[in-house]
Amino acid sequence: MTKKKIVIIGPAYPYRGGNSLFVSSLYDVLKEQFDVKVINYKLLYPSFLFPGTTQYDRSETNIKKAPNERLINSINPFNWFSVAKRIKEEKADLVVFDWWQPFFGPCHRVISSLIKDTCKNKILFITENYISHEGSFIDHTLTKIGLKNASSFLTLSAKLLKS
Repeated sequence: MTKKKIVIIGPAYPYRGGNSLFVSSLYDVLKEQFDVKVINYKLLYPSFLFPGTTQYDRSETNIKKAPNERLINSINPFNWFSVAKRIKEEKADLVVFDWWQPFFGPCHRVISSLIKDTCKNKILFITENYISHEGSFIDHTLTKIGLKNASSFLTLSAKLLKS
């Protein structure tokens, strides 16, 4: 029996932080029952926008790593077309976007727009933060843009479900 295919779009190792660990954990949970591919970022944030010292995991302890393809450049619209083409080639039964930051709204909007015909009713957004903690006008606008093509949502808290 052929396993159903899931493509997860989100940060993974070598990036650090909760979202990277979440995507890797999601991969681990799904890989036994599904054929899972993780499409990662080759550029997550431009360095001038990143508030910390590094976006990369520099820990010496063993961290959770999922196999992934580093394809997405979050600020290059031309790149989003090739990423969408690559996702379409997978012929996935489900495409999962990890949503945590409105900054990715334009990127997620373009990619999801380009795959929505091929992946009709198969685009799931897992939302940690619907709107970032600051919640400015631009955050609301970018969130609306980014989540436009979702066919379903999975929230990570009951509070978020109500927003």
